[in-house]
Amino acid sequence: TDADLQTSGLTYAGGSSNGMGYSLGTALEYQSTPRVFLGARFEIDRSEYYTPNFMAVYARYMFDTHASPISFPPDPVEPYSRY
Repeated sequence: TDADLQTSGLTYAGGSSNGMGYSLGTALEYQSTPRVFLGARFEIDRSEYYTPNFMAVYARYMFDTHASPISFPPDPVEPYSRY
């Protein structure tokens, strides 16, 4: 909010970096009864200054019986929001 500082033309030049990152994830689902599915999901992301993990265990109930095979890869429950 200082007009003198805003008109001075001072900038930050920034920098450069070289880095490597990796990500790994898996999901499993098991149909225990014709209506109940049990599942788990795990994700890990790694890079410089960024190391989040995510894990979920869930149970899904179908109101209609489900006789067909489980989809592959499974369709796990997705979180509404993360970190």
